[in-house]
Amino acid sequence: NSNSSFSKGITGTGTINIKNCLLNNATIKQFNILITSSGTLNSNANNIDSNIINNGTLLFNGGTNNNTITGTGLTQIYNDVSNQANITQNILEISANTNLTATITVKESLIINDTAKIINDGKLIISSGTNNGIIEQNSNTSEMSIDKNLINNGTINQNTIRINNKLYLVELDLSLEENYTKEEREEFFREKEVYKVVRLDTLEREDKIYSCYSI
Repeated sequence: NSNSSFSKGITGTGTINIKNCLLNNATIKQFNILITSSGTLNSNANNIDSNIINNGTLLFNGGTNNNTITGTGLTQIYNDVSNQANITQNILEISANTNLTATITVKESLIINDTAKIINDGKLIISSGTNNGIIEQNSNTSEMSIDKNLINNGTINQNTIRINNKLYLVELDLSLEENYTKEEREEFFREKEVYKVVRLDTLEREDKIYSCYSI
């Protein structure tokens, strides 16, 4: 229960409850790890073999995550992590100079700091948040969904973006600066509650290079 550092490892089929701060430097293999609202787990993702229910704070300092992460807490990535399982969290923060390769659902807020990157492996589902870094797809079949409002101060490179249950197929290889001003394009995206989406200097209005229909 007290703040501690863990370096001997633990295996079994039970549940570990983390109520304070745990710095993990060994392998934890359990059925569940429960991080309470007051708890923090700081670990390399390689050292965890367990379902993670995070209602507090989960800090990954690197590695590959093969564990399903659910709960209402904050997951912060502050070194490069490859994610091979579903992450569903209220808040996901990607620290500067950090890459996360993942399929992710963010219930409340996505925070991508400057020089950080999300590489979307399958589906990136965002309720709201701020992107100051880079969101890019890992394959032509990956999708990105925005349910409410994403303020984009960085770069988004996706073939497919779903905005409020509509599908937008984005072409990035057209330069149509002469037809519409940057202000006109920005105004179009404000109406969709998305700011500066996908290289505004290459986008035209919906009826030109967008295929848009209700889902």
